[in-house]
Amino acid sequence: MVAQAEADPKTDQQLYGPFELLVGSHFEGIEPDGQPKQYRQGDIFHSRSNLLKFNSPGSIKFRRANAPDRYFAEPEPVQAHEEPRDELAGMTVEQLKDFASGQDIELGKARTKDELVRAIRQALDG
Repeated sequence: MVAQAEADPKTDQQLYGPFELLVGSHFEGIEPDGQPKQYRQGDIFHSRSNLLKFNSPGSIKFRRANAPDRYFAEPEPVQAHEEPRDELAGMTVEQLKDFASGQDIELGKARTKDELVRAIRQALDG
């Protein structure tokens, strides 16, 4: 989801949001007394920046205030043995053997590239 910018009628600056601060605190702007403006967890506000770019997988600090929760679900963890299928086909015979060895996959009688890929896929699919 991309945050859309809109102009602030008071300053004519581009503003993004509204954002909800999910964790911690965020400083942006200046209070009338000259102190930095601090936002706390749960606050909803507009920003001069697209704050979504500061999120990373497993560390979601900001979300669009009007966005459904499904956009912010934690990604499912990747199993250590998972290897995208198209990458297997791009490996050499030696790389396939090394990969299988590193994953404790028995290759049996597989010797050709196609046989190795097939054996690895069968082992990964369990």
